[in-house]
Amino acid sequence: MAQGEAVKQGLSGILGRCQAHSNGNPGEARKIADTQKKINVLFDALSQGQVSASVVAKLHECAGAANQGDYQRALGVYTALTREHFQEISAWGPALSRLLNMGKSIR
Repeated sequence: MAQGEAVKQGLSGILGRCQAHSNGNPGEARKIADTQKKINVLFDALSQGQVSASVVAKLHECAGAANQGDYQRALGVYTALTREHFQEISAWGPALSRLLNMGKSIR
């Protein structure tokens, strides 16, 4: 499986867990829907090969850590991404951060 696909699966899993824990809370549901819309920008970029290999590798590490429940490590990788690749991730980076923090809060 390509790293881009693994990233999509990993982040989609976190989104699914967040949706399951929103318990019909309209505010949370809107926040999750907005996050999903912005994460889809990342998924489209991955599908179209518009994400550099170094960013894909970091995303793979980030999604893997988050899906193992190590949100501290995942957020650390995200911080490194913002420091090293701010321009490239500006369209979807904040949504990734929000997703990781939401995932961390529902563990």
